[in-house]
Amino acid sequence: MRVHIEARHYVLTGEMGKAVQVLEMLKSLYPQRASSYGDLTGIYSWLGQYDKSLLNAQETYERQADEVAAFNLIQNYLYSGKLEQADKLMQEAKARQIASEDIGTLEYDLAFLRHDLGAMNAIASSPKPPNVEREILIQQASSQAYYGGFRASRELIQRAVELSRKHGWNDEASEALLGASVREALVGNSIRAHEYIMRGLAQSRTRWRVSTSALAYALSADVQPAESLADDLAGHYSSDLLLTNCLLPTVRAYIELSNKNPTKAIEILQGALPYETGWCEYGIPFFPVYARGQAYLALHNGTQAEAMFRKIIENPGIVRHDQIGALAYLGLARAYAVQGNTAKAQAEYEYFLNLWKDADPDIPIYQQAKAEYAKLQ
Repeated sequence: MRVHIEARHYVLTGEMGKAVQVLEMLKSLYPQRASSYGDLTGIYSWLGQYDKSLLNAQETYERQADEVAAFNLIQNYLYSGKLEQADKLMQEAKARQIASEDIGTLEYDLAFLRHDLGAMNAIASSPKPPNVEREILIQQASSQAYYGGFRASRELIQRAVELSRKHGWNDEASEALLGASVREALVGNSIRAHEYIMRGLAQSRTRWRVSTSALAYALSADVQPAESLADDLAGHYSSDLLLTNCLLPTVRAYIELSNKNPTKAIEILQGALPYETGWCEYGIPFFPVYARGQAYLALHNGTQAEAMFRKIIENPGIVRHDQIGALAYLGLARAYAVQGNTAKAQAEYEYFLNLWKDADPDIPIYQQAKAEYAKLQ
């Protein structure tokens, strides 16, 4: 259908508002067609409108219970924290033989959310197609980094990259490397982050990979390349809603934080407010929220900083094993310290340090956290 092709064109160009208008119109004209509901499921989650995403996922599954519909509905149950419903649908999909080959990635996330290390390891070690193996290697790398295990995380990323290259998946290799660059930059490993950026951009320079690189540079306080890439992206993709209003403001906010201008960082992030819980461009939800929390800490506004970090902590089904999910606890500890609430600060530092009890000892942010905690004793 020509109109549906138009909607998907808008998705490719990042014009999500126009895509939503067309697809909602198609729903009203052809309410029994599953495709419009399915497309809206993804778009609404990218925009951070998870209630609408879940509703459309349910409508899709009711109309066309296939592999894609089942996967998307399970995904949305996880977003919403409905773990039992997600698990039940996984079993139903398997019984009805509509479980996609990559359902293991959702099983892994479910096990992570349940803190079931045994299940995570079993899923990771089970036989699977190469494309799914690559995805789960990246999930394992992310999970290791969540707990401060960066050495193990790097080994897993290297395995994912080698597997990607073996199959000629250059963009997927770049995705793995640049995702690692963001994780390294978040914890202060700037040299490692730069290495991953260089390797990632050598594999692919799509707008998604370049935008990730800009974010990693900004997190590393490497202002010049972050600004250069951000300006280039803004010039070439001005119609991309989430790039323009979510990812790039986050990059520019971190640049302002590097320039010791947290007030300006908060001003820049105002445009990201409607989309900040969504998937932006790189694919990390709540990243603008985390940046705003850092800005409020720099302004010694502990109350507002606390609100930002709590927002991340209270949405584990969306954040999952992303790095900011763990670092939000450290941010919360720092927020309480700024407020002068020593007891609560100590409790949150202890929670974070226990979470990272097996962390690599040389991680800068880990060393900082231990030093800050010691001062409170």
